[in-house]
Amino acid sequence: MLYRYQAGILYLGLMLFIAVMGAGLVQVGQVWKTSMQREQEDELLFIGAQFQKAIGDYYDRTPGTVKKFPKTLEDLVEDNRFINPQRHLRRVFMDPLTRDTNWGKVSAPDGGIMGIYSLSPEAPLRQKTRLPNTITVVNRVGYGAWTFNYVKKVVETKVPNVEPDSIEKSRQIRQPTPPTQPVM
Repeated sequence: MLYRYQAGILYLGLMLFIAVMGAGLVQVGQVWKTSMQREQEDELLFIGAQFQKAIGDYYDRTPGTVKKFPKTLEDLVEDNRFINPQRHLRRVFMDPLTRDTNWGKVSAPDGGIMGIYSLSPEAPLRQKTRLPNTITVVNRVGYGAWTFNYVKKVVETKVPNVEPDSIEKSRQIRQPTPPTQPVM
């Protein structure tokens, strides 16, 4: 038979157990959320690189001499500028952070799309990251600073610094040096 004060201690012990379990579950939830956000960041970097490559393929494969960027993201899925439609992407990827196919678009000078970025207002976990084919981004504001732009590859040709006097000297025919006689 339980006395009255014993039932109160059992109730108090049960409440303490539930409070400790709740605090433990909160910690597990925070770790899980951080892990999911890291996975979403990795997925965003992968998808951004795919869009960057597809925009570059679209631009580089433009028929003729005037290169153009795609007008819409759907142009990357089905490029009808050729007899046989080209596919630079299989589909328009979903933004892993917003779970939507709407992306922020970086406008090109010709009015097309030269890059994309996420519309998520959240702050990234990675405060410093290197995006594909771009510079290192230090960002504490949001994923919108992570832009995936196609940048045309410019081939630099270096012209050596040549002084005018050296050109004339190289044009002059050098006098052959007389052979030296062996010493005996």
